[in-house]
Amino acid sequence: MTADRVKKDEYPRIIADYLGILPIEGAGGPWMSRQGTVMKEWLEAVGEAIDVPYQGEKVRTMAALVERVRGRWDSSTMSSKETRSGGGGNITERAFIALLEGLEADVPASMAARARELQHSVSRGQSAHGQGPAHVKSGRPFDATTPDRHDDDRAIRALLIRKGQPQFRAHLLVAYEGRCAVTACGVGEVLEAAHVVPYRLGGTYATSNGLLLRADLHTLFDTGLLAFDVDRRVVLHPRLSDSEYQPLVGVQVREPVDPSDRVPTEALIAHRKRVGL
Repeated sequence: MTADRVKKDEYPRIIADYLGILPIEGAGGPWMSRQGTVMKEWLEAVGEAIDVPYQGEKVRTMAALVERVRGRWDSSTMSSKETRSGGGGNITERAFIALLEGLEADVPASMAARARELQHSVSRGQSAHGQGPAHVKSGRPFDATTPDRHDDDRAIRALLIRKGQPQFRAHLLVAYEGRCAVTACGVGEVLEAAHVVPYRLGGTYATSNGLLLRADLHTLFDTGLLAFDVDRRVVLHPRLSDSEYQPLVGVQVREPVDPSDRVPTEALIAHRKRVGL
């Protein structure tokens, strides 16, 4: 899938599918109203999956969702007053992309797959509690002896955040021997799994599509402020020329233990081209 093939009204479905949320068919398509705006139910379902309550208004809720996955909400580009609706219509394509990219970083691949498996244990269009949209549920029959019937929901949400043990990150930790692929930092708590080809562009969770990066470098990589040249060496955006990151320019990315886990140079070049460096 390439970015120019994805229409704005497809992003709610893509994001819901990624989180394993059962679809609701609106008058304008999956999760879309007749007016072409995202349905309130979509915001509620995604919010439940990543533990963000509905904020009383669509745009405000979308902002909270983006920020929940460490994205930066920019009202000047992520909402617009020129749309047909005063609610969901104010959410722009850029906002959906920011949320999806944040989820790619924050939601473990193994947990996203688990969530998709859970779809099959829930009746379509009905939540496990008998009302409202179908969200991510365990599908386990209700047992009055169970202390809290919401335990499974909370457990799934807890697994859908970065502090879990994502398989993708675990594989990268092994591949790069627990050290940042740029700085060789070995503090596990600040090491993150960065996708080279994003999920929305057809990227996979193969180790060869990832780099183990220190959290701040991961952010720079995802936001287009850091990339790699044809020699697999660090290049920085001019904005960082006088920053503390300048000494990283020219540093060659570390190689994984297993050559089969090596990110193709072509993928690094494509990333650099995509972010405009």
